[in-house]
Amino acid sequence: MGLGMLSSDESSNSAASAFAAATGVCFGGDENSNEATPNLDAPKLHLIPKTTTILNDSITDNACFLDPNETLKPTNFNVNNNIRSPLSAIMTNSRPQTAKPPTMAVPSTSSSSTTTSSLSTFSSLINSRPSTSAEALSSVKKQVFADSGFFLYRQRNRESSGPDYFSRLSDEIVLEIFKWLPKKALIRCSSVCRKFNQLTADESLWTRLDLGGKHIRAGAFSHILSRGVIIFRLAQCEMVHPTFDKKFLDSYPDYQSKLQYLDLSMVSITKLSLKQLLGRCRQLKKLSLEHVPINDEICDQIAKNINLESLNLAMCEGLQSWSVRHLMTELVNLNSLNISWTWLSVDAINALVSTITPNLLRLNMAGCRKTMFDSHLLTLSKRCKQLLELDLSDCTGLTAEAMKIVFSFQSLGYLSLSRCYGISATSYMDLNKLPSLQYLDVFGILSDNALRVLEHSFPNIGINKFIHSSVARPTVGTRRTSIWGLRTRD
Repeated sequence: MGLGMLSSDESSNSAASAFAAATGVCFGGDENSNEATPNLDAPKLHLIPKTTTILNDSITDNACFLDPNETLKPTNFNVNNNIRSPLSAIMTNSRPQTAKPPTMAVPSTSSSSTTTSSLSTFSSLINSRPSTSAEALSSVKKQVFADSGFFLYRQRNRESSGPDYFSRLSDEIVLEIFKWLPKKALIRCSSVCRKFNQLTADESLWTRLDLGGKHIRAGAFSHILSRGVIIFRLAQCEMVHPTFDKKFLDSYPDYQSKLQYLDLSMVSITKLSLKQLLGRCRQLKKLSLEHVPINDEICDQIAKNINLESLNLAMCEGLQSWSVRHLMTELVNLNSLNISWTWLSVDAINALVSTITPNLLRLNMAGCRKTMFDSHLLTLSKRCKQLLELDLSDCTGLTAEAMKIVFSFQSLGYLSLSRCYGISATSYMDLNKLPSLQYLDVFGILSDNALRVLEHSFPNIGINKFIHSSVARPTVGTRRTSIWGLRTRD
C-alpha cells in the first residue's frame, strides 16, 4: 500500500494515534486484528524534542519510550491526520507492519513557524517514494533526529505513600526486634541507615558470639571485641595475623575487652597473635586453649586474669616449669584445671603440686607417664583437700601406695585411674574407705570377671561410665552451641 493511499480505517487509526500522543492515553488494537504490534513490551520513557515534531511508533526503534506507570504532562500541538511515517511501510515477509499508536508526549513550542517547518519536513518525506533499504532508513532517522535539542526526561514520584510508622518506634523496641536476628542479618541491617548502624552496634546484641570453624581475617578482632562480646566461641577456627589492626591499637593503646568466657580449642593461630589477643583480656573467668602451642609469654598473659576460675590446657605444647609455677601462684581463684597430656617434666609437676591453689575442686593430670610419683600425689593431697574430681589416667609411675593417699580426699566424687598399671587390682577392694565416691574409671586394668566382682561389691559406685574427662572442657559430647553451659548462638 502506498503512503498516500490511506483508507478510512487507517485514517481513524492515525487520528487515534495523534490523540494518544497528545493526551498520553494508549489505545490498544482491535481484539480481532491479526496485525503485529511492535515494541509492545519495550520499556517506555518520555522523548521530548526541542521543536514540535509528529512521530509514529514505527520510526522510533532506537528511541526511549514512555513508562505506562508514570504520569504524563499534558501537551498541546496540532496534528495532521493524514501524516504517516515513511517507516510504517517497511515490509516484513512482504506484509507491512502496522505500528501501535504512539505513547510519547511531544510538547509544542510557542513558535508556529517551527511547527510549520517540522511539518514541511515530514511532508517532503511522505511525498517521496518509500524505500525498504537500510540506507533509506538511516537517512530518515538522521533527518528526524538531527536536532541536538532532543533530551530524555523521566518523571519520578518521590512522594511517600503514607506516614512512616516504623520511624516512630523507639530504640528499645527496635533493639528487642534485633535480638531475634542472627548476626549476619544484624550486619546487613547496619547498612540500611544511620539509625540502624548505631542500634546494631549496641552491646546487648553482641553478648554471645560463635565463630567456631570460621576463617577470621587479619585485624578483625578490632571490630569484634569492640562491640562488647562476653561469651566467645572460636573452636577450630583459623586466625590470620595480626588479630588487631595497628591503627586501632595506636588509637586505643590501653584497650581491654569484656571477654569472660573464651574458647580457643584447637585454633590455628600464631603465638604472637595469641599473645596479642590474650593481652587484651583481663576479665576472663573461663579459658580453653586445648591443643594450642603456647610459651612463657602467653602464660604470663593468662596469669594476669586473676579472676580465672577454669583453665583448659590439655595437649598444649611448650608448657615449662616456670610457666606452671607462675600460673599456679597468680591464679588463686582457680577451681578447675585440665593440664593433661602436656608432657610435663618432673620439675614442672613439682611446681604444680607445691604451688597449686587450695581452692581447686577439679583436676585432670592424665598422661604424666613416668614423671608423676606417689610423692607428688601426697603433696597434692595436703594442699587440695576439697577435690571433687581427680583424673590420674596413664600416670604409670603410681603404685598401690597411691590408693592409700587417694583415700585422704574425703570429698572426692569422681576418680579415674585408667591404665595405671602400677596399682594392683586388690587395692580397689578398699574403696569403702571413700564414702563420697560415686564414679570410678579403671579402663584397661581389670578383667571382665574382676569388674563384675567390683561392681557387685560396690553397687553404689558407677564403674567405667565416662571414657573422656570433662574437667574444664568447654563442650562435652555433641554439644556445639554452648560453652561451659552458656549459649553461644542466639
